[in-house]
Amino acid sequence: MHFGRIVRIWLLLFIIMMPICIGAVAIGYANPTSRIIAQTYSYDRDSQSLMVLDIHRNLPIKFDFPVDVLGNIGLSGDGQRVILPTGAFNQAYFVLWDILTGRIMRLPDLYINCAARNWQWLRDNRHVVFQCRNNPLDGSIGGMYTMDFETGNVYQIFHLPNVIMDYQWSPDSQRVAINDDGKVHVVDVNGENLTTITPQGRRFTVIGWQPDGAGIFLQGLRGIELYRFDTGELDVLLADFSVNLPPILSPNGEWIILVKAERLAQAYAFHIASRELYLLETTDQKINRVDFVGWSPDSQWVIIRTPLSSGSGNVYYLARPDGSAIISIGENIEAPPIWASDHTRIAYEIYDTLGPTYYSEVVIWDLSSFLPPQTLMRDTHTPQWSPDGDGLAFIHYPQRQRLVYMNGNGEKYFLTDDSISVLVFMFIR
Repeated sequence: MHFGRIVRIWLLLFIIMMPICIGAVAIGYANPTSRIIAQTYSYDRDSQSLMVLDIHRNLPIKFDFPVDVLGNIGLSGDGQRVILPTGAFNQAYFVLWDILTGRIMRLPDLYINCAARNWQWLRDNRHVVFQCRNNPLDGSIGGMYTMDFETGNVYQIFHLPNVIMDYQWSPDSQRVAINDDGKVHVVDVNGENLTTITPQGRRFTVIGWQPDGAGIFLQGLRGIELYRFDTGELDVLLADFSVNLPPILSPNGEWIILVKAERLAQAYAFHIASRELYLLETTDQKINRVDFVGWSPDSQWVIIRTPLSSGSGNVYYLARPDGSAIISIGENIEAPPIWASDHTRIAYEIYDTLGPTYYSEVVIWDLSSFLPPQTLMRDTHTPQWSPDGDGLAFIHYPQRQRLVYMNGNGEKYFLTDDSISVLVFMFIR
């Protein structure tokens, strides 16, 4: 009798608490500036799990992975769906998992032995693109594929025995342009409507898409051209200009960054509408031997990297695309800076050595102020701004990788303890 009463009480508590737990997760997705999803490793359990962390409340919610995860997971842009890599070597594949609903989507058995790799979510948070090597049992399987999470369908986009390394998705994620040894193939997300661009046997590589998807920008042997889908014609935008790095299209589709093929390689910004070319240097700031270029999210700054003259380390710069201003960020920066949502603050990671010991530090800098960059904490890496730009999260080591959050007032506190290590994380957007 007492046992039956205990069971009834337990069931009642379960019924009461289940909506609360589900509601807590749902609230996390409804408040995208206050929740972080992290892939963690537990030392006590020797296992990995997924955690939803609230930066305002000490209420982490843990989910065990439905499969053995081997490697870093891939989160969709909205943080709701996850790519779970599993298997090894030729049997490497992945499983798709919806955190909110618990739904799992597996690759068909045909692709288990294709050594699936280079998987990533498209911007629609529905399709996953991945690549296969040729299966020894079926030589036709190599190439690029997409998997539709809603239907489970897998589409072959393009067949090649080797891994395809260079491609550009359209702004709406419905078409992809693929570079193939001087030819450019354009195909729909479901593998239909294949178009190959090889006029007069010339060689091209794709740079990117027009913002409206009406055409693609191509790099030829000595210039930049625009291919229009409605007419099938090419328009020469810039002639007699050879590059030694792949050109980079700005996020707004108005500029292309070019690094000229010369001994002291310099960066140029090409304005597409006016067809004006700007050298990115000033009378006071000369930049050469450029080995990396990129863009700020709002297309207002070009990111430039050059090696130090000593041959060890690097220097990062920010330049206006019209060359009107250049700012030196600093030396020995681990990766390109990331931008807050207000487009005026950057965060980056610098590295140095203390004797034989390597260490890194997260730095933030408000470009709109006259204040110098601010170093946040020793032994830190992987900074990420919150979606609203009010906070910053990063990982602290060297013991176990703990997640740290800094609010808008500069106050820092740990979101995880020493029982787990944070492997990767992202804010829920």
